[in-house]
Amino acid sequence: MRCSSIMVALFAALVGVLGGTFVSSGQEATPAGQAAQPIVPAPNQCTVTPRDLTFFQGISGTPGAASPAAASPVAATPVGAPEGEEADRDVRVGVLDTVRQNLACINAGNALARLALYTDATVAALVAGGGGTMGDELMPVDGDLDALLAILGAEPTQLEGDKAALLAILDVRIQADGRVAVLVDIFDPVATTPGPTRVLYTMVEQNGRYLIDAEASEPITESEVGTLAA
Repeated sequence: MRCSSIMVALFAALVGVLGGTFVSSGQEATPAGQAAQPIVPAPNQCTVTPRDLTFFQGISGTPGAASPAAASPVAATPVGAPEGEEADRDVRVGVLDTVRQNLACINAGNALARLALYTDATVAALVAGGGGTMGDELMPVDGDLDALLAILGAEPTQLEGDKAALLAILDVRIQADGRVAVLVDIFDPVATTPGPTRVLYTMVEQNGRYLIDAEASEPITESEVGTLAA
């Protein structure tokens, strides 16, 4: 993927702030006491165009019901190191922009924008499966599509208090099927278990942007948070 100079600068800033190069899949995480300052994307950095509500009207079935649209995008834990070839700089810049956007949209309280960062099949599976990692936004509808549309169509409300943050970038690898595996540690204040979380995103490039095609997550302790060791 061709990346602008702004995207390259973004990646350089991420690496600079977090203090080094990518941790290989064979390296152990460094204790949190050695971690650099977390990156907290501001709500106004959620600039992705939100999904149109008409997309949800076209999903067969209703939230909470089984759907053949896609398998559940939330894989079983524990979250392990990804396999594949080490990604080059351009790919890393692209996938990390998606991670940053996702965190910014959490902080903006903009569920429709967050869902624009996922593939169509994965969004359909999230809705049919009760929300997955976005359960707080999607599960209250209890099978009612009109309620879902009302929730998603409401004016976004920025988070108060703790904000979503990027704590560490652990690995980025290109898998055999061409998708990109991205292993990161984040602080997720809206997770079922709020706090440090290890997330394995699997992304695919579509129309010049990397979209989340699958993800797995598990809570971790502060001592397990990784850092970008040199």
